[in-house]
Amino acid sequence: MSKQANRNDIARNISRLTGYSIKDITEVLKAEDEVISSLVEEGYEVKKHKLYKLSIEVKKEKKAWDGLNKRYYTIPEKKVIKIKPLSQLQQAIDRLNEGEENEGE
Repeated sequence: MSKQANRNDIARNISRLTGYSIKDITEVLKAEDEVISSLVEEGYEVKKHKLYKLSIEVKKEKKAWDGLNKRYYTIPEKKVIKIKPLSQLQQAIDRLNEGEENEGE
C-alpha cells in the first residue's frame, strides 16, 4: 500500500479546495520548503501546525565492529532529524489502522 503524493499533487488538491491557482500554490510550497530547510540548518525545531514536529538530535560517537577487516572503528558524532507526528497526523494514522483492522475481520 505504497502511495505517494508530490508537491504538484498537493498543490492540485489545495487549488481544488481554495480556488487559488496551482502555479501560485506551488510557489508558496517551494518557498515553504526553502524556509523549513534554512531553519533546520540554523538549528531550529520546526513545528508544522498540527501535522508534525522536526527536531535535530545528536547521535553520539560510537564504536562499531568491522567484520570484514576484523577490527573496531569509530562512527563519528552526527546530527539527524527526528520527526514526531502531532495530533492531526496521529489521528489520520489511527483512522488508517482502524480501517485495516476492519478489513481483516
